[in-house]
Amino acid sequence: MLHDKEKRQRPRARVSWQVTIKSSQGDLSGETLNVTVDGALVLCREPLEPNDTIEMVMNVPALVSPLIIPARVIHSNICNPEDETLCYEIGVRFTEISEKNRWLISAAVQRESGVMLMP
Repeated sequence: MLHDKEKRQRPRARVSWQVTIKSSQGDLSGETLNVTVDGALVLCREPLEPNDTIEMVMNVPALVSPLIIPARVIHSNICNPEDETLCYEIGVRFTEISEKNRWLISAAVQRESGVMLMP
């Protein structure tokens, strides 16, 4: 059986970027645990439902303006069920991302972590 890591078409890079998730529940604050040019894993205090359509506003440190990217929630899991302070890991897949934004994410990740996301 393949592990999630083996199913991924692109590598993920560990970066911690502040994000705002705009959803039908309102605006949620969070931070990325890892990103790729196709999606991200976000740490958040509120859960979202799989298949929810959202807009991610990513504050990429190397950029003057945040990136605004439409996305779909793939999964939303509780981080530490035993912990009194609940947090959720929200996996999102970008649904519409321009080549420019893909390049900007890739370049910022490479500067910050040394990982190359795009050839």
